[in-house]
Amino acid sequence: MARPRKPKPPRDDDAPPPAVVTPESERETITAWFRQRLEQSEREHNDRIELLRTVGEHPSPVFATQARMFGMLGLPRDLAAKMLQLTAHMFEVHYGDQYELGQADVIASVAANAIRIGTSTTDPAAAKTAMDILARRGGVEWKPPAQQVKMEDLRDPPAKNVIDTSSWPVEKRMQLEAMLREEMNGGVAGNGGVAQGMLSADGEDAEIAE
Repeated sequence: MARPRKPKPPRDDDAPPPAVVTPESERETITAWFRQRLEQSEREHNDRIELLRTVGEHPSPVFATQARMFGMLGLPRDLAAKMLQLTAHMFEVHYGDQYELGQADVIASVAANAIRIGTSTTDPAAAKTAMDILARRGGVEWKPPAQQVKMEDLRDPPAKNVIDTSSWPVEKRMQLEAMLREEMNGGVAGNGGVAQGMLSADGEDAEIAE
């Protein structure tokens, strides 16, 4: 009677990866940071609610300032309305312009900084930034040349003895089928005429009537 084989010890590549152990000091630092962020978020929320309570009718300068700030930060409109405890319709009616002005402020600030870099004579990124600006604002003369994208057909090529009729019109496919039917019948058309065939749009037989 054969002895049972002992199980082989696991190989090194089968062993699970070692567990990542975070030092105690680092865990305490991360925990303290999260606690500070939560407390700061709670304070900002309470301050905002207290500020909004002092507002009378809309539109209000206080709400307008908040809406403009949310536009600068890129906060979605529906979330900005919720932050101000307004419906989306009320936010759009009373503070939609301020929100868009906030967006415009950021675009103008970034554009001014890009132009400053592009026109600089010492900034190492001046040339690239200048070309990017001219490519978008310098007209057709400064647009980069279009790149030709070549698409590779990964499909299997059709067999040499197969006729691809998928792009043929229906009349041409019907004529080909009639010729093949006549050849299969020994060169004689059955029932006093050439067999008529109907093909589907993809070139396959749909119905044959003789």
